[in-house]
Amino acid sequence: MLNRRQALSLAGAAALNLATPNVLRHAVAEGSAGSVWMGPGPRIKIGILWSLTGHLALIEKPSYDVALFWIDKTNRAGGVAGFQIEPVVVDARSDLQAYRNGILRLLTQDNVLATFGGYTSASRRAICRWSRSTMACSITRPVTRAGNAGKI
Repeated sequence: MLNRRQALSLAGAAALNLATPNVLRHAVAEGSAGSVWMGPGPRIKIGILWSLTGHLALIEKPSYDVALFWIDKTNRAGGVAGFQIEPVVVDARSDLQAYRNGILRLLTQDNVLATFGGYTSASRRAICRWSRSTMACSITRPVTRAGNAGKI
């Protein structure tokens, strides 16, 4: 059985592996600058949208910590296909409007390739609409009705 850290690591690796052909295609087509969701040099921008303040911070901060741990571990190992991962962090402040504004900022202004975040079903619903409309990859943590992490 996978623990939470392994599940997040597996989900992140799967998302980035799915995106790798597009990363390479854009990098070759547009030179070293890459596309809009890549920073200067060989970087891939990933959005991190969890509550770091407010009442949900108690349960969302560990997911944030694991995401940054995974990004650091991946970057130290050489990144994904030679591209370093650049986290773009937005604090959702335990507020649904902040989730909506945060996902819009990440997808339209920061031009991230994928986003991590959304612990509660209400926050996932706030994120889902904008992720679908922009065809972005949004990775959320499945939670069962009992409150336990969903089994993978």
